[in-house]
Amino acid sequence: MPDQISDHPRLAAIRDVPDPDRSDLEVARAEPGGATVRRIHGDAAALPLVRFRGTSRFGPDGVSLGSDSTLRFRSADGMRCDLGQHGFAVEDVRGAPDRPGRELVFVARRPS
Repeated sequence: MPDQISDHPRLAAIRDVPDPDRSDLEVARAEPGGATVRRIHGDAAALPLVRFRGTSRFGPDGVSLGSDSTLRFRSADGMRCDLGQHGFAVEDVRGAPDRPGRELVFVARRPS
């Protein structure tokens, strides 16, 4: 049975592994030479929100710096609706130049 990520068309397109449990996402990356390690931990269990906690540990003293982020995935119609409810008029919807076919860019203006 597909999970919520499989049901969401934008997330399904970037899904990397057919793992039924997507509530615990974690990635660790090390800088060449090992001076900095960046760890990202995410939670996709509460769609449409996806929360990430990033921690960078700097060597040799091991000082850590953390940051929290939340992404909200919306349909194009949902985005238009939200923009309209906040007083914006959508002038154009384009594909993201660096992610063609995978992301949309909304050009909106608040009428004066």
